[in-house]
Amino acid sequence: MRVQSNPNDIGVCGCGRSPSGKCNGWHGLTEEAYAMELELWQSDEANFPSMPEETPKQA
Repeated sequence: MRVQSNPNDIGVCGCGRSPSGKCNGWHGLTEEAYAMELELWQSDEANFPSMPEETPKQA
């Protein structure tokens, strides 16, 4: 575990493999396993695009 000096950096991907920018554990994968996971993620993104973030309702 890395100690973060900035609390906002906790959970941020440090290896550059995570497509979301948040750590998802892919740093521990082999190159082959990473390629397979990335392909699956890209396929899921194509089939199920992210929902737009909700904007807060004004009172």
